[in-house]
Amino acid sequence: MSESDYPPEIVRRNGEIAITPEYLCSISARPADSPTKETDLETFFQMSGRFKNVMDLIKHNLAEVEVYKVGEINIPVYIVGRSPEGNWLRLSTHLIQTWQAAETTFAVRRLVATFASGLPRPQTPTI
Repeated sequence: MSESDYPPEIVRRNGEIAITPEYLCSISARPADSPTKETDLETFFQMSGRFKNVMDLIKHNLAEVEVYKVGEINIPVYIVGRSPEGNWLRLSTHLIQTWQAAETTFAVRRLVATFASGLPRPQTPTI
């Protein structure tokens, strides 16, 4: 399968759930000892300056934002942050570990489009 075969997903979860490697493996249907990597939003989106607006959108709407990758080769990716209501909001997609950067960029674009369409637009103050 290619990255484009995995639709991006947005999921809300109770704010009391701990985001642990075991939890990430369980939602990924991976063995509990699968490798998990944590990174920040800037590092994840560093592949292109075109995603600065997306990072700003995520940062504006979510707190405690982290990016998690689970496994190797066919990698579920979760951007997790806390909503203003205190719940976890999880954005997910898959990356295929290849040397084809175009596939990764395509998966990120789909994730971005899905995320942007699911959030309320920030209010513009009127003068």
